Amino acid sequence: MTTTARDSALSLADCRRLLRSVSVGRMAFTENALPALRPVTLAAVAGEVVMPADGAWWERFDGEFLAFEADGVDLSAGNGWSVVGMGRATHLSFTNSLVP
Repeated sequence: MTTTARDSALSLADCRRLLRSVSVGRMAFTENALPALRPVTLAAVAGEVVMPADGAWWERFDGEFLAFEADGVDLSAGNGWSVVGMGRATHLSFTNSLVP
């Protein structure tokens, strides 16, 4: 595969639009002082990235610094995009479905 240096920063509006177009990404965190990645479902809601999940495994990230990445590739056009974000996680409990 050939790559070309066409890296350019996306605007915040572009990042939000692109994140709304996907439902899967990757969460980056540390586990036992080592970097780790986990595929996650995600939703971009009101300027926030929400990763719906259940269980104590996720609760341990409350207040922790995490990163996430989502991307899209168009092989026929030979282009793609990637959005990376970082921030502190907040564990939320929902009794109903998330509504934007």
